[in-house]
Amino acid sequence: MNLELLEAFHQNYPEAADGYLERIKKDDGSKDAGCATYAITLQFNRVGSLLAIGCNDGRIEIWDHVTRRISKVLVAHAHPVCSLSWSRDSKKLLSASTDNTVSIWNVLSSACEQTFQFPCPVMKVQFNARKPDQLLVCPMRHAPVVINVPSGAPTIIQPEDEVSFRIIFFRTTLTFLSVFMTC
Repeated sequence: MNLELLEAFHQNYPEAADGYLERIKKDDGSKDAGCATYAITLQFNRVGSLLAIGCNDGRIEIWDHVTRRISKVLVAHAHPVCSLSWSRDSKKLLSASTDNTVSIWNVLSSACEQTFQFPCPVMKVQFNARKPDQLLVCPMRHAPVVINVPSGAPTIIQPEDEVSFRIIFFRTTLTFLSVFMTC
């Protein structure tokens, strides 16, 4: 009987922080307080066991959230990483940078599988949750682009009228792309 009353106040997120991630330098074991590297963006994988952190120096750190340690470091881009996206099976990681590139990474081998060049910085990238061979790329000051990975063919999403794109995101629960526009 009391369980029904408690469920009304149940939240899907913790009320207090249960821990933190601490970076330690590999060479001397001291805390990394003086380092100029900091996180720009982060993304958990689907099950929440891995955390990808895009840094201002172009690196991507993959943390094991269970052990709270760095499991891999990818030297990814020449400029800051501004967006990350995990594939549904967590085997691939998609990264975008202000160096105008989008890269697909194999997380297990740390290899860059494919890189796409754009004429301007890319602000957001997202894997299609149902079709892993499709990417949504949102370049700065340009219309969103859907990329078919095997062929590399881009499809520009054109608005039906002269409405500017301001809010764009990928619906991961549906089998199609949803682009939302505001006036």
